[in-house]
Amino acid sequence: MDCFAAWTAAHGLDSLPAQPETIGAYLTAKTDSLRVSAVKRRLAAISTAHRLAGH
Repeated sequence: MDCFAAWTAAHGLDSLPAQPETIGAYLTAKTDSLRVSAVKRRLAAISTAHRLAGH
């Protein structure tokens, strides 16, 4: 989640609660540098952080 929070901050976006478009843009930006399994793990971490925060 730290990477996502840093990315959203750098782009002037909210990490919690994040809009679906924000999550999509983040994952799209990371697909060139990460394996599919790593992208899936990051999405799972974002999902868990939202759930734990009550979103």
